[in-house]
Amino acid sequence: MKYVCLLLLAWLSVPLQVTDATASRMKTQDVYQLLESGKSEVVRSLKSGEREIFLATMAMNRGETKQALVFLNAKIVKKNRLAALIKAEAYRQQSVQAAKRAGHYAHAVNEDIGKLKRARITGGLDEANKRLTAFVARVNRAKPSSLRPVADKPVVPKSVRPVSAPIAAPAPSPVVPVKVASVQPAKPTQPRAVAAPSNRPVVNVEQPIVVNVVESKPVKLKLAKLKPAASRVVAVERPVRSAQADLSQSVLDAIEVWRKDWESRDSDSYLSHYHKAFKTLKHDYNSWVSYKRRVNGNKKFIKVSLSNIKVIPSPERAQGGDAVLVIFNQRYQSNNFNAVSRKQIYMARDNSSEPWLILYEGDGR
Repeated sequence: MKYVCLLLLAWLSVPLQVTDATASRMKTQDVYQLLESGKSEVVRSLKSGEREIFLATMAMNRGETKQALVFLNAKIVKKNRLAALIKAEAYRQQSVQAAKRAGHYAHAVNEDIGKLKRARITGGLDEANKRLTAFVARVNRAKPSSLRPVADKPVVPKSVRPVSAPIAAPAPSPVVPVKVASVQPAKPTQPRAVAAPSNRPVVNVEQPIVVNVVESKPVKLKLAKLKPAASRVVAVERPVRSAQADLSQSVLDAIEVWRKDWESRDSDSYLSHYHKAFKTLKHDYNSWVSYKRRVNGNKKFIKVSLSNIKVIPSPERAQGGDAVLVIFNQRYQSNNFNAVSRKQIYMARDNSSEPWLILYEGDGR
């Protein structure tokens, strides 16, 4: 039994060797390791950011949203539309998981949690899974040589050039004789003459010298007694705001600016609140921009009022990023259309110094 265990450990320590047989039946974990190493020819041939999207998609399929956000926050996919949609879905799933962990404490917001569960942003994750399936099929058709790690070529600095001939030693410089100056001994200095003592008479004082000292009378000064001023300590109560309260307030401020820009009918200001990866059930960002410019341009006036606003933040932060789901009642009025609806929008930002941008907008019922 001991030898069997040793043989098993030795077999497990051998790295994965890709052959014709293994390439045709690569498992999900094998594909994940292939993508994670990033050293094979088939992975290096992917478009910029596709490797990170595939790794994040596989992590999402396993329910590991935190690991998925690590890949989705990489600089290479910062402006990628598909990565932004998957990131929004990851934040939504984290919010649902946090609500489940809260248990009966979340009873007061059960209705909102149900809406959060139904607000799944399917487009991004579904598209990523289709691309991932095509990549797995490509890996299974690939030659074994393209799946093995490719050694990186050493980088040779441009300043280094091959030496064609040995470098000759520099010729010795001629020796220049140095003249040595003769040093004459210094002449001894003559001692200075000391002046003789003067013949002035010396006065011997035998009698004591009497000095009359006038005694001064002490002057009494009357000092007014100073009473110490009564000091008063004024307690200043400063409200302590939590990080979640600050985050919710920043969202409410962003929503108010969005509402005012909508009423102003200034399409550029209004559309600046939407992320480039914005998507609804009918529109993507480009079609939404065209649609809103056309609709808002035909209005003589627009009035929008919001009420019963609820902000549901994501429970975790990933490298400073935030995401929230905002649900509210909306009353829309214009010269040719009026409507009252329950609405929900999904907003995200990279960090606290960046503005909130809308990723998704739809019906909140």
